[in-house]
Amino acid sequence: AVRDELQGRVGREIDETALMRAASDIFTLHEPLLRVIDRLKRAGLRLIVVSNTCPPHVEWIGRQWDVLERFDELVFSFEVGAMKPAAEIYQAAIELAGCEAGECFFVDDLPENVEAARALGLAGTVFSGVESLQAALARAGVSAACESE
Repeated sequence: AVRDELQGRVGREIDETALMRAASDIFTLHEPLLRVIDRLKRAGLRLIVVSNTCPPHVEWIGRQWDVLERFDELVFSFEVGAMKPAAEIYQAAIELAGCEAGECFFVDDLPENVEAARALGLAGTVFSGVESLQAALARAGVSAACESE
């Protein structure tokens, strides 16, 4: 599909492995955030990823790090058929959370995604760093995110 289109445009064969690496090598691991995620998990909170992504990105991340295994559920746009900020992707996450929307706390780096989640009744914050995330979680009554190692 994409590879075929690119090959047609450049007039030569493109190595699929190299293409997938080039398309996926855009991620970096945020170590301080992982520590917060681990503390939340140890506190017994249910953690769910909600991501606008594609299968090659998920596969690449899975080969690089064990970050996705830290979560209880994974909600990917390509599986749900809707991307943030569409309501359907949040509804899928709420359903998997097994609680009311108001009991959920949504974190995203894009304000429009947080606003869409809030419109459905989720609490949330725009991620701009670990310290501000910890403060927002503490305001929401989630003190486990702020505890020391």
